Amino acid sequence: MALLVSVCAGVVNGNMLLHLAKCIGVEWRDLAVTLGIPRGRIETIRRSLSTDKVSALTDMLTSWLKRLPRSADKVLPPNHGPVSK
Repeated sequence: MALLVSVCAGVVNGNMLLHLAKCIGVEWRDLAVTLGIPRGRIETIRRSLSTDKVSALTDMLTSWLKRLPRSADKVLPPNHGPVSK
């Protein structure tokens, strides 16, 4: 739960994505699907994990963030559930 509080404390930026990427474990694929990352991009991430896990997962989160509409509020309120498409 501390991770959620940390995310909600400010605007999503590169440092925040790096912090999140470091916290993602073996469930990264489920997260990618939930975030709507395209299948081909998930495969590219999978191949990159063996060389640099944190970088690959930061790229995944960056891809998701860039796909959000400009009008989306990228600062999540406390106790916010999963982001829906």
